[in-house]
Amino acid sequence: MRNVGASMLLVVVGLLVSTGCASPPGAGEESTAACPENEVGDMPNSCTAYDPEDAMALNDLFRERPDLPEAAISDNSTLIEPLTVRLESLRTQDEVSIDSVVAAIEAVGLVDIQIRDDHGDLLFGAPGPAGGCIFGEVSEESVLVETGGFIMDGGCLAMQ
Repeated sequence: MRNVGASMLLVVVGLLVSTGCASPPGAGEESTAACPENEVGDMPNSCTAYDPEDAMALNDLFRERPDLPEAAISDNSTLIEPLTVRLESLRTQDEVSIDSVVAAIEAVGLVDIQIRDDHGDLLFGAPGPAGGCIFGEVSEESVLVETGGFIMDGGCLAMQ
């Protein structure tokens, strides 16, 4: 009986190989994996070439901010100075906290605030009165407040 089982196995393997079901990778099949571009020689048939640097750039595309129309930039910019003054006062008095920064942002009339502690620096963003966002950072050394569009994945502050 053992010889019959082994013989049947050989027949099945032979059929699979002859019909192409067990053919080696690259033998007339479509690519099944992505492989980094190869400067040394030809790519295997089983790979689709890709540029790792382009792939990383696309991976970070969600963080990009489209430009705002000039009128929206002008309208939103009226809040940059008063907010910067408030945040700078918190910074110089060593009173920077999530609550104090949110209160300063609300005091200039912004709502729906997003805020995140990034290793001691507070990153923030809120929809601007003319569209887009007012966003920035408060650190021990400085305050930065800017205006720009919503990031590509929505909102004013990129998630990590």
